[in-house]
Amino acid sequence: MALLLLAAVVCGACGGSTGDGIVTPPPPPPPDPSVASVIAVSQQTVQLSAIGHTATVTATVRDQRGREMPSADVQWTMQDTAVATVSSTGVVVARRNGTTQARVASGALSAVVEVQVRQRVSALSSASSSRQFASLGDTSTFPVLAVDANRVPVADAVLQWSSSNEQVVRVLDGGRFVSVGNGTATVHAQVDAVRWSGEASVRQLPATLQLRGQLSDSMVVSDSALTSVVVRDQNGHAIMDVPVVITSSNPQVVAIERSSMIRALRAGDATITASVPNGPTSPPHRVVVGTRRLEPIPPFLATPAANASWEIPVVIIRYLPTLDGRRVDSVEASMRGTLDEVRSRITVLEERVKFMLEEGSRFRGYRDATALPSVGYRVLHIVTVYEHFTRGQEVPWNRGHYFPDYHRILEAANARTWVEQRGVKEFWVWGYHSEKFEQPESNMSSPVTGDISNSARSQDDLPVFNRTYTVYGYNFARTQAEAVHNHGHQLEAILGHIDPGIFWTEFVGRSAANSYTMGRAGWTHMPPNTLTDYDYLNTRRVASDIADWRPGGGATSEVSLETWATLPYRWPTALAPGERQIAQRDESQWYIYWMQNMPGRGNQIPATGGGMTNWWHFTGDWDQAMRSDVGLTTSRSVLTIRNDYHGDITLSPGGVLRPGQTATLATSAPLTVNVWTCGTAGCRWSPFFLQPRQTYKVVLQTGGNNELVIVSTP
Repeated sequence: MALLLLAAVVCGACGGSTGDGIVTPPPPPPPDPSVASVIAVSQQTVQLSAIGHTATVTATVRDQRGREMPSADVQWTMQDTAVATVSSTGVVVARRNGTTQARVASGALSAVVEVQVRQRVSALSSASSSRQFASLGDTSTFPVLAVDANRVPVADAVLQWSSSNEQVVRVLDGGRFVSVGNGTATVHAQVDAVRWSGEASVRQLPATLQLRGQLSDSMVVSDSALTSVVVRDQNGHAIMDVPVVITSSNPQVVAIERSSMIRALRAGDATITASVPNGPTSPPHRVVVGTRRLEPIPPFLATPAANASWEIPVVIIRYLPTLDGRRVDSVEASMRGTLDEVRSRITVLEERVKFMLEEGSRFRGYRDATALPSVGYRVLHIVTVYEHFTRGQEVPWNRGHYFPDYHRILEAANARTWVEQRGVKEFWVWGYHSEKFEQPESNMSSPVTGDISNSARSQDDLPVFNRTYTVYGYNFARTQAEAVHNHGHQLEAILGHIDPGIFWTEFVGRSAANSYTMGRAGWTHMPPNTLTDYDYLNTRRVASDIADWRPGGGATSEVSLETWATLPYRWPTALAPGERQIAQRDESQWYIYWMQNMPGRGNQIPATGGGMTNWWHFTGDWDQAMRSDVGLTTSRSVLTIRNDYHGDITLSPGGVLRPGQTATLATSAPLTVNVWTCGTAGCRWSPFFLQPRQTYKVVLQTGGNNELVIVSTP
C-alpha cells in the first residue's frame, strides 16, 4: 500500500493528465552545455626525413562526455619555425634539421607534438664520375652531393669512402684520395644503403729526366758507361718503363750503343741528353774524352824482388792506336783485337818481363836455389795512351821510316819529374812497328856518358835529365821474348862499352873479325850451340863453358835447347787472351839462362889481377858505376897506343901523343875515340873502342880519302 502511493506521487509530479485519464511523461530536462575537456593529437612525434616533407597532425577536442567537438576552435603554433612550421590545420612542414615542438590549443586545453627533422640521404650524385692523376702523390676529391628525397642537399651527411684498389688510389680523410700507383680503381661513396661509384685512373706523365748511372764528366777513349735515365713525374716520383732516347751531340767522340751504353771513341767533347718523345728533355751532360788512362798497378809489378841489390823504378807507357775507340788499328799494329784485350795481354807480358829480368839476375839461379837477385823492378806508374805515334827522328838505316817522337812521349808522361825526383831508371814503352814507325829496342839518355844503347845513339833523340835513364821499345803484337830480347841487347851495349874484350871476345865468343864461335856463352841472337841468328830452337848439342864461364875458358859441358828449355822456372801463371800456354817459352828461357850465367851477385869468377864484378851493377846504377870507374873485372888493365900519324893526337885521359910516341894508360874500361871513316854510305865520325890489354897505332891511310884509322897491332 505504501509503495503504490509513492508511485502515484512520483507520477503526479512527472506528468499530467490528458483529460482522458491518460497521464503523459514530463519532457526531459535540457542537457548540460558541452564543455571541452580533452584535446588529443593523432601522433605524439612527427619525424620528417626530407626538407619540405609534410606531416598532418590531427587535434581532436572532446567534451566532458567524451564526445568529439568538431567545431571546437584549435590553434597551432610551432616552437622553432626555423626547424618546422605548422599550419592552422596541423600540417607540419620540415624546414631544416633539428627538433622542435608543435603546440595545439583549444581554450585552456593544449597538446604538444615533438617534431624531429632528420634528413635522410636518398641519393648521391656528382657532376663528374672520373678523375685522372698524372703524378703520384696527387690528391683530389669527388664532388659527391648527398640529397634527401626532395633533392635537398644533406649538409651533414657522412659519406663512407672506399677504393677498389688501394695500390692505385688510397682513401685519405675527409673524402680525399691520393694516387699511389699507376692503374685504375673504382671509388665508392656510401651512406647507409645509398651508394655512388666513380673511376680514378693514374697514369704518370714525365715531367723531369735525369741522367744517372756510370756516366762521368770525363772519360778515356775506349771507356764505356752504362747509363740510366730517371724519369720523374711532377711530384718527383720515378716513372718506370718509359721509352727514353739518349743522344750524343758528337757521335764520333761519344757514341750511344744499345740505347744506353755510352762509349768514348776519340778525344774531344760531346753533350749527352735524354728525352721522352713529345715530352721533356734532361739537362745536358758534357763529357770530355781524353786519351790517357791511368792504370792500376798489379801487386806483382809494384813489388820488387826481395833482397835485390838494386831497385829499378819503372814507368810503363802503352801506346794503343785506335780508329774507333773499340779495337786497335790493325793496319798500324799488325794485329787484331779489342783495346781491352790488348790491355789485358800487355799486363800479362809485363809481369813476365819483370819475372824474367829479376830471375835472370840471380847468378846461376837455375842450379842454386839460394841465389839472390841483383835487380828488383818496381813499377811506379802505368799509363795507356790511345793515340798513334807521332813522327820523331828518321831511322838512319831505313829512310822513310821514323822513330816515335820520344820528346813528346816523355814530356807528356812528365818524365823529368819521374827521373829526377822519383829515381825512375827505365821507361817501358809499348807500341808497334808499322810501315812508318819502328822503335829502338833500347835507347839511353845519360848526362854522364851519353847514349850507350842498342839504338842510333843520337844524342838528341831523348831529353837529357840529371840522371841516366833507358827507354825500352816493346811491341805489343809480340811476346815477352822480344821484350826481354831488347834488354839483352842493352846489356850487350853497356857491357861491350865497359870492356869489349871481356864481354864480346871472352864471354860471347866473338873474334876481332866479328865472327862467332860456338862453345862460349853466346849472346842475345845466338845460344852457344848455333852460329845462326835467332836459331833458338836448334837442338844441336855442343860443348860449352857457359855454366862455368871465366876469362880464358872454363869447364865445358854439353848444352842444347833442352838445357834451358826444361829448367823449371816459376813463371807467372796468367795467360794472355787467346793463349793456351806461354808463348815462345823456350826462347824466353834461353834469355833467362843466358843472363843467369853473366857474372852476378856473389860470383867468385877469377880474372887476371882480381875477379869479376857484378855486371848487373851497370843496369842497377849506371851513373854510380861510371863515376866510380867500375869495370867488368876488379883489376885495372894497361892500354898502349902508339901514334904513327904525322900529327898530334889528343887522348882523354892521357894528354897529347906526339908523332912516333907511345902512351900507356891504366884503365879498367875501354877508351872511345871518334874516327873519320868513309864507306859506300858516305863518310862519318864513328866511335872506336880502344880495349885494355891491347896495343893500337894510329896511321894515315890514303886512298881517295885521307882517313885517320886506328888499327890493332898484330
